Order: sequence, then structure tokens, then C-alpha cells
Amino acid sequence: MNQQLIDNVNNWMRDVCAGLDYYTLLRASKRLDASRTSHQVRVALLSDAATQQFVPLLRVLFHNAGVDAVIYEAPFDGIQLEVFNPNSDLYRF
Repeated sequence: MNQQLIDNVNNWMRDVCAGLDYYTLLRASKRLDASRTSHQVRVALLSDAATQQFVPLLRVLFHNAGVDAVIYEAPFDGIQLEVFNPNSDLYRF
């Protein structure tokens, strides 16, 4: 990913995201159109907490910055299992 795209995402998040609430982002996540984005990134999300409510928000934030985010969500509390196993879904992603 080039630096200009990273800067655009950072600027957008700083300027716009402060005014968006969870429910607005969640509603927007149901109407995303990948054909309206110019880049695609793959994001692996590993956590020792539940992340199901976070993934739709990430997709919206990336989409609004012109990026189609393909997100891999590891199982709950599965960081070590995913990272230390070269045959895990994380590495296949």
C-alpha cells in the first residue's frame, strides 16, 4: 500500500470518524459496494476479546476511504493457536 493511501485513510479517519456513531456505521455496513473502491487490502484481526461487532465498522471506515477491506477474523482468544500454527487459517489468508 502506498504512503499517499495511508495518509488519506489517516486523514479521513481523523476528520470524519469523530462524528459517526456505532449505529450509523453499522447501517452503512449493509450497503457497501466494492466496485466503488480503488484499492483492496487484506486485514487479519486477532484478539483475545470478541471482535464481531468491530468488523462491520472497519469495513465501512475502509470503504469510505476508497479501500475494499477483506477481513480475516480469527477465532475468539485464538491468537497463539493462529500465530504459532503455520497451517492455520491465518496463514492461508
